[in-house]
Amino acid sequence: MGAHLISLTILFFALFVQASKKPLPENIYPSWFLEPPAGRANVTVGYSDVRAYLDSAIASATREAAVNCVRNQQVRIAGEQGLATLAVGTLTVGSTISEGYDESAAGQLSTNLKVLDYFQRAGAATVLASTDSSDAAVNARRVDVSKVPRPSWTTTIPEKAGYMYNSGLCPVYYNENNSWREAERRGRINLALTLYTKVKFMGKKADDSYFREFQVEETNATLRGVEIVARWKDVKNQICYVLVRMPVAP
Repeated sequence: MGAHLISLTILFFALFVQASKKPLPENIYPSWFLEPPAGRANVTVGYSDVRAYLDSAIASATREAAVNCVRNQQVRIAGEQGLATLAVGTLTVGSTISEGYDESAAGQLSTNLKVLDYFQRAGAATVLASTDSSDAAVNARRVDVSKVPRPSWTTTIPEKAGYMYNSGLCPVYYNENNSWREAERRGRINLALTLYTKVKFMGKKADDSYFREFQVEETNATLRGVEIVARWKDVKNQICYVLVRMPVAP
């Protein structure tokens, strides 16, 4: 009788774990994705593209988490971008800005990361991974982002002693993971532009409908200790937002 009860308990637990890892509905995320563990630079997120098997998707996302971990430790951002100011706002109209990081270190790290949690959507996986094998599980509570009020940081960049903040945003693409990737990249670029920006060209043109301004700006900066502080999706307007920060000397 006891052995039968134990077997049923094990079966129930296995079914519970399997059910908890079913693909998440649209706009549902684990809490750790929207509010990453604070002050833990060794914990990073990685994304996979759509794959036929879950294990290969997780492996791909873990390799990307290793890249993000190394990139957050140190990344050189350099290049130029063009901006056009129209009646509807300022738009990026071209960019040669690239990110340089230690690719060899990322390849080595990918075999040593521990996956703390993951979620699936549309056949793709997103993982939360750590360089510390002793890290415990994190907050995996499911959150419906459509019910999360717009955070103040999406309109006003926070200020805190010892840190420099900025944000990045991107429209939601068909492959949403690419939107989060781009929003994170834009956040890092905006940090670099805050550190160093050189305006190489500025021009204006007026016509009968609106006033236009064109600007080409250059950056060349090395970021160290970048953290993803928060993520939020504007479900109504289909935009992904990411808040980033890095420590600065007092």
